[in-house]
Formats: sequence, C-alpha cells, structure tokens
Amino acid sequence: MSLLRSHHIDVQKKCPCCNDSAETSLHILAISSVVQDIWDKTPLYFNSAYGADSVCTGPFDVVKMQLMTEGRFTSEVKYKGTFHAISTIYVEEGLFALWKGLLLL
Repeated sequence: MSLLRSHHIDVQKKCPCCNDSAETSLHILAISSVVQDIWDKTPLYFNSAYGADSVCTGPFDVVKMQLMTEGRFTSEVKYKGTFHAISTIYVEEGLFALWKGLLLL
C-alpha cells in the first residue's frame, strides 16, 4: 500500500463493498458479508474445486475406464481411440452417460 500512496493513489483501508474490515484477499474471497451471500446462493458442487474438476474431467474418466476394461471380458474391441469412444458412448447411451458415476444416486 505504501507504493500506491507514494504515487498519490488513495488507498482505502476498509472493504468498499461491506465497509467492515480490511480489504485482504481472504476477506474479498471468503469473509466479506457480500461474498458470503453469494457463496450461500451458489450450489455446493460449484463451490469446490473437486466439483468443477469432476464436471470437466468426468467424461474422460468414463472413457478411460471403458478403454481399460475393453476386451477384458470379451474379445470384441469396440472403440478405436479416445474420441471414437466419446462419440460412440454419446450415440449409444446419450450425453449424460459420459458423466456416469459423478453422482451417487
């Protein structure tokens, strides 16, 4: 902050949103009452890195498991590769089949 003040830039010590406490990165991301209201309205699975990670990589995990188990119980080879597996699963089982196992229902 002293660098900003040396360039005559006004620095507020309190958070401009809630005017409650010092504006730190922790306050901005988690502690501020304004931010807590936003987090409370956001579904739980978007609040964690695990949820975002699972949604993004879920289809690749499904394809990986399909490719790993392919030919293990039968001699038939169904998929030619990753993208062929994705398109085949999509056509045969539907879009949501790519996220099998994401939710324990």
